[in-house]
Amino acid sequence: MFGYVIPGRQVSNAITTVSPGKFTFIIDNATQVYNFTIFLTDLNIPAGYGAAIYLSWQPYTEFKYLGFLSNSKPSELFTLVHTQDKTTSTMFENRNSVQIGISIESEGEILSKSSALALASDDMIFKLVDFKQYAFKMCHNLYNYILSFAGSQQGVAPNLVPTQTIDKWYENYQKKLTNDVLFWKEK
Repeated sequence: MFGYVIPGRQVSNAITTVSPGKFTFIIDNATQVYNFTIFLTDLNIPAGYGAAIYLSWQPYTEFKYLGFLSNSKPSELFTLVHTQDKTTSTMFENRNSVQIGISIESEGEILSKSSALALASDDMIFKLVDFKQYAFKMCHNLYNYILSFAGSQQGVAPNLVPTQTIDKWYENYQKKLTNDVLFWKEK
């Protein structure tokens, strides 16, 4: 009934039936996964129902609603956002796999969850406002970094920025993103 695709991996329909209308699959090496797609293999969801999609990081105790599939929307691309747990010093500790849950639910239930998700400021979903905020913070970070070198290098005109300065900023920025992909978000 369902299949999924993870970029760079084979298409799979190895989905476990937990109970009637409830399905799961595990994404191993989830720290290496940023996007995945779930799709219907047949359009046989009963009229008035859809497949609600949930995500739970290891140890699989809390599921978050991600979105849904239906006969009129047979596939969806989802993004995994990896954040560092601020209470531990080890990044991705116990987060090497993620469980995806699929539940056949009424359109009314799904609509209420989708509405709540659209209103919620959840770290799993990027919205246009988040992207604008991210772009502003990134540019602001680069601007401040470059200004910190103003007039401090001999033999370089004050209006020129050496390429290695931009390279160093880029390396530092990548490290920040690796440690916490949402570091730029106002908390």
